[in-house]
Amino acid sequence: MRVRRVHYVGAVAVAAAAVSLYLHEESSTTVGGSSVAMSGGSSVAAAQPAALPDRPAALVRPVGVHGAAASTLSTRYEQLAGSGNPANAFAAYNLAMDCVWARQQLRQIELQAPGERSEESKTGLTDGSLAARATEACGDITDAQIESRLKYVEAAAAAGVPLAALRLSAEGPFGDQTALSNRPDDPAVLQWRERVAALIKLAADKGDLASMASLSNMYESGTGIIGQRDPYKALEYATAKWELQRQLTGTPPPFQEKLSSKLAAALTPEQAQSAREAGYRIAAAANTGATK
Repeated sequence: MRVRRVHYVGAVAVAAAAVSLYLHEESSTTVGGSSVAMSGGSSVAAAQPAALPDRPAALVRPVGVHGAAASTLSTRYEQLAGSGNPANAFAAYNLAMDCVWARQQLRQIELQAPGERSEESKTGLTDGSLAARATEACGDITDAQIESRLKYVEAAAAAGVPLAALRLSAEGPFGDQTALSNRPDDPAVLQWRERVAALIKLAADKGDLASMASLSNMYESGTGIIGQRDPYKALEYATAKWELQRQLTGTPPPFQEKLSSKLAAALTPEQAQSAREAGYRIAAAANTGATK
């Protein structure tokens, strides 16, 4: 098993693997430990995340950092985190998360019963390649740096960096993934929830297709960080995502007409038309800064 580090900064993907948060057209993925079903309206970052998701590819390329070929991961982290650039702040977060994900994967496999492990996992444990992968992913990054990652993903989210708000949502309030389910009425949790929802909307307004898809899913299902059903908003953000995707690719997304009708079924014809028009306006305003 060859050890390979693949940073998801600079790649293109929305919703975990390209990030497939392409509303309803894809099957499913996970964000924040919650299933993101693309055909039934399940939400992103639902209220009871169990674990961090598989590492998604991202859209932001860090810029303006001197000494980009840093000798150690810890040094690289400090360069990115200290640059003052929101995209670099997200890159620093991602660097720390490489370590977190690698350690979690190793730990989860170690906790599996031998009969539940895949052949690849068995081989990786036996030959030490899984442990080597975690060691390589973490390098000399410190526990303090890993803990500090939250302030950098939050800074990136506040600047509207694509995917950053979704990643912040997946972390849970103040890094506690159980808080939304265990302390739903805690004023601090409610305040965090409202703030992060606003940041996801900010990213959507800037053209982040993943955030548009996530918002539509959450408004349709009434789950996730939004926490309420709103068929109008579900259709609005779905339309925005579809229209922006069409503008970017020149091709309408598959099943758009059928899914649009499904979302519109809960609205009057006048409401549905209004929601679609609102979505077109979001797409038009976001087009210049849109991300695939």
